[in-house]
Amino acid sequence: MMLVTHPLSKPFKYRSDFGDDWFSFVCNGVFCIVINSQYYEDSQFVPEIAAEQDSWLDEQLKIAKSGKYKHSVMFQHIPWFLETPDESKVYYNFPQPLRENM
Repeated sequence: MMLVTHPLSKPFKYRSDFGDDWFSFVCNGVFCIVINSQYYEDSQFVPEIAAEQDSWLDEQLKIAKSGKYKHSVMFQHIPWFLETPDESKVYYNFPQPLRENM
């Protein structure tokens, strides 16, 4: 049973109201990647969408590493870590294994 209050319970409603929840763009030579980090926090209701974003992100990271842009920046709601990459999991960051994978 899907809880209506879960942030990912209605991703298609969000997209129809606001647009894509992951995308990239270039601004003044800077490659910008925007991801829906909630899919990394909890994708239990939308595993296919999370996998789709993962595949898309892999391609975007290849573009970012191409050398075509001055800088690359990623925007996301939930940070990978708050102070140091090896910190423990707390409410506002991702668990260590996920950080290492990324």
